[in-house]
Amino acid sequence: MPSIYTVTLNPALDKTVQVPNFAVDQVNRITWLRRDAGGKGINVSKVIAKLGGESTAIAVLAGQTGKWIADTLGENNIKVQAISVPGETRTNLKFVDTEGGTNTDINEPGPEVTDTVLDQALADVIAKTSAGDIVVLSGSLPRGASADTYGRWTRALRDAGLKVYLDADGAALSAGLEQKPYFTKPNNHELSAMLGRELTDVDAIAAAASEIVAGGIDTVCVSMGGNGAVYADWPWPRAPQTSWRAELRRRSARLWIRLSRKCSSRACVNVRGASARRPRVHGCAGHGLVAGARGFSPGALV
Repeated sequence: MPSIYTVTLNPALDKTVQVPNFAVDQVNRITWLRRDAGGKGINVSKVIAKLGGESTAIAVLAGQTGKWIADTLGENNIKVQAISVPGETRTNLKFVDTEGGTNTDINEPGPEVTDTVLDQALADVIAKTSAGDIVVLSGSLPRGASADTYGRWTRALRDAGLKVYLDADGAALSAGLEQKPYFTKPNNHELSAMLGRELTDVDAIAAAASEIVAGGIDTVCVSMGGNGAVYADWPWPRAPQTSWRAELRRRSARLWIRLSRKCSSRACVNVRGASARRPRVHGCAGHGLVAGARGFSPGALV
């Protein structure tokens, strides 16, 4: 069975505070506080652990905050491989106003990390892993890292026989996709920005996901927040008699009816492409599979 490694190059201590009637230019009182080890890759490892699986969380960690993150993950039976750097791991503040219904995030920049450090970390990951293992590259890049970092990592890991799962945005996502990871999970806004066109409905998102798969990436899952996700993968199947878009709409509607009746939240509808040139497209439920717990990434479901 393949091992799973998650990579978080810009982790954070997520400090969530509850501040009723939060207001600027005034003294605000915190009524509740929670601290979490954060960062997209770390969140994947946390979900894997909740599901009863195992993974190794590889993360850039610095100072006392980095030590707290490593200790907290260890207490939750998550193995940690630290990439140690000078400075202090960032703290992200999240203000939740339960009265006003607002959420305000204030994120620190985090320590600077050089490409030399990241290149050595990449070599260490390759030395530690075996062909067929899964490496999840997820989250933002730290200060000092080149925009093509995920591209270089994806190429090297893929050449070593590893399956790369990529979850990023902006230039980091584009650079990673150029090197053909096995799986990627942009949201609809990230995919729209990358393709340079608006994706206004599920048809447009499904077509865009199919384009990414046709470009050589095995599996694409485009999350749409509380509206679920569109999933496209190989192999290309035989064509049915109906339009794949019409079929997607029809089966998605059936799926949401099933969910409203409290059927399995992890059910998926399989919508085959309308021609042999189209990848296979699925509509996925939004509760639990893609848009469930905070910080969830489909990279955890392997």
